[in-house]
Order: sequence, then structure tokens, then C-alpha cells
Amino acid sequence: MAEEKRKALKEINTKNKENLNKIEKLKMSKSNTKDFAEHISGILSMLEVNLMLDVLNDDYIIKQSITNDILRLEDISEGEQNLLALLYFYYELFEDNEQKMLKNTIKLIVVDDPIASVDDVNKMYVLELVKKLCELENTQIFIFTHVWDDFCNICYNKKDKEDTPFRFYEVKKDSNGSKIIDTKTNETPYKHGFKEIYEFSLKPNCNDMSDCEIYHYPNIMRKILEEFLEFKVKNSLPTYSNFNNIKLVLCGNNPSRNDELAIGTLLNVCNILSHKASRNPDEILKAAKFLMTKIKNVDELHFNTMKE
Repeated sequence: MAEEKRKALKEINTKNKENLNKIEKLKMSKSNTKDFAEHISGILSMLEVNLMLDVLNDDYIIKQSITNDILRLEDISEGEQNLLALLYFYYELFEDNEQKMLKNTIKLIVVDDPIASVDDVNKMYVLELVKKLCELENTQIFIFTHVWDDFCNICYNKKDKEDTPFRFYEVKKDSNGSKIIDTKTNETPYKHGFKEIYEFSLKPNCNDMSDCEIYHYPNIMRKILEEFLEFKVKNSLPTYSNFNNIKLVLCGNNPSRNDELAIGTLLNVCNILSHKASRNPDEILKAAKFLMTKIKNVDELHFNTMKE
């Protein structure tokens, strides 16, 4: 008799667990949390990111989509973390799963550098999300970026006129501080960077350089040098391995010893100081002055066109 009772209790416990699992699945099938997890997992699969979202006790968990292993935030890249955060932010703006009905409580949206913060492979998808934000009506939207390429892509085919909803501005810094100016969306990244380095090269000293500029200007100089070389020679790499081509383009057939030393400094600035803070920012200013002077000597028409 006792054995039969134990057997009956075991069957009841098993049945209860099965019923509880069914109830949990039914709850999840009606849950916004589960809907979001499935929606985001579908996007991640489409982007070929080997991650998925799942739900455990009404909380999100991240899994490796192939092995199904549970991951911590520290286990995924910063770009993947930013992508997940941006997708969650975007999804939460809307009442519906189709992202067509904006929540009526939202009157202002601020997005800070959305494209530069994700991995390169996902930039185009994020760009499309940002463009969709720009199409929203009855909501004021501010989008900030420090990457001119991203700015041009976001603003492509949009006009800053009185009869349009778009306005474009740039923050400029000088010895008096920061100021906001109107800016052009049809200016190429190369021309914009060229003007920036040209204006920097006119400074008598770099006493007012910020930490941000100490990293920023070497990166811009590297891009300018590389693109200018593309106009002149087949190998446009702005590196020591391409020293002879760089020397030929900037200094002609008879460079002086000082020119060769200045090219070495320019390459150090472009390739080392763009990733490492300089203890002597004067090197950055000297390199900028040298680069602008040589481009003017080599191609004055190009120089005058780009700096205006």
C-alpha cells in the first residue's frame, strides 16, 4: 500500500512540474519580454551575430546562439554590448512590435554617437535605424556624432531649409572656447578634414590643445595624407613601408635631409600619436604645418580648393 502511494505521489509531482512548465510557457507567449527577446534574436541572426536573447524569471539572459551557453555582459564585445543597448532603446520607443506606433509619451529623443559605437560589420544596419528615427513625426530628435563620415551618411539627401524639419550644426573650438556654427552636409569627409588641419596649422602654438584634439588631429592627418597620396601614386599607405613614395609625392626628386626628417616625424604623428597621447603636442602642430606646406607646393590648386 505504501509503495502504491509513493508511486502515485511521484506521478503527481511529475505532472505538476509538467503543468508548471506549460503555465510558464503560456505566460511567456503573452509576455512583452518574450516578444522583445524573440524580436532581437531574429535581428541578431539576420546580422550573423552569434548571440540570442532569452528570458529567465522575467529577466533577459544572453546566450551563444550555436552552443546555447549563457553569457555574461563581460563575455561579449563592447560593440555587441552597444548594439544590444541600441536595439533595446529603439524597440522601447514604440507601442507595437512592428515599430510603427511611437509611444505618445515620447516628445524628445537624444542619440549620442550611435554608429561609431558598434562593430564595423553592423554599422549599415544601425545607420538605417538612425535614418528611420529621422523620419519620425511630432518628435524632436537630436543626433550627435564626432565622425564626419557618419554625419554625411545620416544627412544624405536631407536639406537644411526653412521648409524642412532638419538643421545641421557643428561644434567648433578655438582659443575662446567652443561655439556652434551652421555646417554643410555636402562637404566630403576629406575636404572637411583638410580644412580642419589647415586651420590648425595656422596656430602659432598648441598651448590650448585639449586631450581630445591631441588624439583627433593625428587621425585626421593620417586620412588626409592617405587620400592625397591616392591622387598621385598607386601605393597610398601613409606608413614607413611606403616612405619613398611619400617622399616623392611631397618633396619631389631632390628632398633635403630636413624634409626626410620631417616626413619621419609626420609618419610618427600619424601612426603612433593617433593611438597614444603625446607628451609633446608641438610635434603634432609641426607635422600639420609641414603637411599643409608640402601639399600647397605640390598642388596649389588642390590646396586652395580644399581649404576654402
